[in-house]
Amino acid sequence: MTLLETYKLLHVLAAIVWVGGGILTLVFTWRALGTDREHRLGLARDTEFLANRVFAPAAMVALLFGILMVLEVDAYEFTDTWIVIGFTGLVLSTILGMAYYPPQSKRLITEITEIDPKAEGRLATIAKVSTIDMGILVVVVWAMVAKPGL
Repeated sequence: MTLLETYKLLHVLAAIVWVGGGILTLVFTWRALGTDREHRLGLARDTEFLANRVFAPAAMVALLFGILMVLEVDAYEFTDTWIVIGFTGLVLSTILGMAYYPPQSKRLITEITEIDPKAEGRLATIAKVSTIDMGILVVVVWAMVAKPGL
């Protein structure tokens, strides 16, 4: 296996964990709407754990090996359309991952624990934002496969 193939393998595996895990979590989030309090609380806690210990590291690994591939392949430039789409999607998803989800997750866990009726609405809003986030990442995956502009 060449160095480039190793970079690509690690990049793709990290992207699978990040995007695939995010989509699965989104499906569970939509499913949790209207369920019992214990179910929603478990999902909220599990999602917070996954975000910090699985999705964020996977995103950084995908970024690292994506950058290494661009540096390794002479035909690739950081200004290529498909790479710009990838970086833009990563930045947008990272902003959501760092600025939106942590405070909303903490509020959601508190609201569910305290049996606050606002919890269901907050979970629905998180699900809507997550749908947009996953849409952004699907566009990034499309750009990595289709390589528009190349």
